[in-house]
Amino acid sequence: MRHLSLALLLTALWISMSGHFEGIILALGALSVMLVMWLSGRMGVIDSEGVPIRMLPRITPYLTWLFKEIIVTNIDMAKLVLSREIRIQPEVVEFTLHQKSDVSRALLANSITLTPGTVTMDLDDEHMYVHALTRAAAVDLVDGEMRGRVRRVEGAPS
Repeated sequence: MRHLSLALLLTALWISMSGHFEGIILALGALSVMLVMWLSGRMGVIDSEGVPIRMLPRITPYLTWLFKEIIVTNIDMAKLVLSREIRIQPEVVEFTLHQKSDVSRALLANSITLTPGTVTMDLDDEHMYVHALTRAAAVDLVDGEMRGRVRRVEGAPS
């Protein structure tokens, strides 16, 4: 099942990114998908962590929310950068992780880094360290809305 879902995902990605339906392009796409599938099988990454099928139904609402947050935070950072006075209050925030899998930890770390004004600095099994450009961003991280949403994607109650 994981092999099939990965192959379908790679095929859909190839077709959506190329936008061409000529025979040679489709043949090259098929060869690319077969090569990636073979390499993935040899590397042993087609498992529950490498292809997290269980998260697919819950990832779309999360990505929609994350996209909205990125836009809102971009606007806030633009206002901050373009203002005449310097209002940054950088700080490093440490918080305890409640995510169980490596996939959900990586999703949280990457989501934080994608959000303007915050960068994930370090991550271990129990803690995450994040640099926030403003006090408000640090408070948002400590409040944990994003962490709760990632836990829901993982399938756990937030």
